[in-house]
Amino acid sequence: MRALLLLGLLVGASPTGTAAAHTVTVDFTAIDHETLGDSAINTAYKSLLVRLVEEGLSVVDPAQGGDIVVRVTRADPRNLHVFVETAKGKRERKVRFGEDAGEQVEFLLVHVILDLVRGAHAELLAPAPVALPPAEKTRAAGAQVGSAILWSGTSAGAMANGDAVVRLGPVQLALGLVVHQPLQLPSGLHLYEWGALAGARAGTHALAPWLALQAALAGGFLQERYRYSDGAGNSDRGTLLDPLGMGCLGVTLLVGHGLGIGVDGGTWLTLHERTHRSAGGLLWRGPQVRPFVGLRVEYLR
Repeated sequence: MRALLLLGLLVGASPTGTAAAHTVTVDFTAIDHETLGDSAINTAYKSLLVRLVEEGLSVVDPAQGGDIVVRVTRADPRNLHVFVETAKGKRERKVRFGEDAGEQVEFLLVHVILDLVRGAHAELLAPAPVALPPAEKTRAAGAQVGSAILWSGTSAGAMANGDAVVRLGPVQLALGLVVHQPLQLPSGLHLYEWGALAGARAGTHALAPWLALQAALAGGFLQERYRYSDGAGNSDRGTLLDPLGMGCLGVTLLVGHGLGIGVDGGTWLTLHERTHRSAGGLLWRGPQVRPFVGLRVEYLR
């Protein structure tokens, strides 16, 4: 058997062979010694090595481990069991062997192994399928939520929104609520903003089917609730109401099954500037134009 393995290495290293994309190992050592000494097995082994090289494969020592591994065992007194394994799976088949198998047993064994190896080799050469997200439905309904950082002059605040969304062709219509809480407010000043927005979002998949470049416009109102008091007994409280416009540009990654994850950058626009002052100076300022950047998750079915 060692002499046969050496022959396999010499055939695989033959300068007349072409460079192979994949290597193959052939292992008959699991066959019992009595069967291994059969002349049909020896003939089949030698013929197989030559045919594998003719197929464009490089035969290597079983100890090295090839891209395609061929193993032959004795399944039972009347059959040999052929296994062909790759990283992508296993193929197997039985071959009749024995006194009633006929004179063509070595030809049949080589034919079966070559057939399994060809299938395994073609599977290795096949490009991995690219998983694309399902195509967007022209009509769908769902919801989206988002969070962002919004800058009011030199101060930042946390913004969150939730919307009901309907898709009609390439356009998404949204209606929902938005809240904004300024961060690091001066001591004694408490305020938050909330509003309602209705708008539309449209975009393109020109770069990739799973990536959408989008623009959105929305309009509604914004209400500010505030309360102020200091140690000197000064206090103030109230609400301010203003029309609110919003515009943004974004990109959405379509994960699949109606789920999308997006990044948006845009601005709020109100008709009036908001300022809160005390005897000591400016407490907080909300300009008419306030930029934001944030994340968005949407689900439409």
